[in-house]
Amino acid sequence: MNTIGFLDLSGFADRISFLETSIPADAVVPGSVITAVIIVACAVIGLPVLLAILGRIRLKGTIVSALWGVLTFVVFAMIFESGINLLVQKYVGDITSNIWFYAIYGGLAAGVFEETGRFVVMKFIMKDTLNKQNAIMHGIGHGGIESIMLVGLTYVSNLAISLAINAGEFDSMLDGLDDTMKAQTIEQYSALWTTSAGMFYLAIVERIAAIAFHICMSYIVYRAVKDKNPRYYLLAVGLHFAYDAGMVLLAGVVPIVILEVILLVFSAAVSVMVYKAYRGEKDVVSV
Repeated sequence: MNTIGFLDLSGFADRISFLETSIPADAVVPGSVITAVIIVACAVIGLPVLLAILGRIRLKGTIVSALWGVLTFVVFAMIFESGINLLVQKYVGDITSNIWFYAIYGGLAAGVFEETGRFVVMKFIMKDTLNKQNAIMHGIGHGGIESIMLVGLTYVSNLAISLAINAGEFDSMLDGLDDTMKAQTIEQYSALWTTSAGMFYLAIVERIAAIAFHICMSYIVYRAVKDKNPRYYLLAVGLHFAYDAGMVLLAGVVPIVILEVILLVFSAAVSVMVYKAYRGEKDVVSV
């Protein structure tokens, strides 16, 4: 899913005098955390690549279709959706202060932009090669690049920061920042030395659920194009809304482990539905 990235700095400046502008002298990132960060980075980057290879070999889908999925995410989520998010943040303010508005807006934005992106790409760009196999490849590309960009690159950065902290070089990396930004950055990365290693592995579970969900959404939108049935498009938007909005609403209510299990079960249920539809469909190329 496309994580909604509004940064809540309300009241931050007033608290700055109580926040550290340098990391604690005894701050050390445990080896177990560094190991977890490396494993997670390799998993969330390697899994999409592996799926693309398997899709090419087992399903006979095209790598080009996966690349169209990559383009769909970059253009419709990273550019269009993120641009609207910035405008909303500018003119509406901090929407995270109202959890219901935050969940509804975020879920709708992700659902409408990403599913519309799939629909446009499949109908107008992939129309000559659009079949169920390439719909799956599109989903692998879409979910895969999200995994790499939003999680994989973050964990690569976490690894670099962890090594800098343990080498005593982290504070020097902050020399060009003002006190507010220093405190914000330290607070952000403090999880590296305050969080147990096991919690980091949840990112793998979250990405498995998200990639599977994206594959399912691509198949459902493919059916909207193939069958000329807008109800499939609306179903994809609705499911995407439920996934993202539910994630926001549950995040502050249930422990993170329970949240990830719920998302995994939801994704699995949708996957079973899509798998049955996929198996029951003839291999016909849409023109």
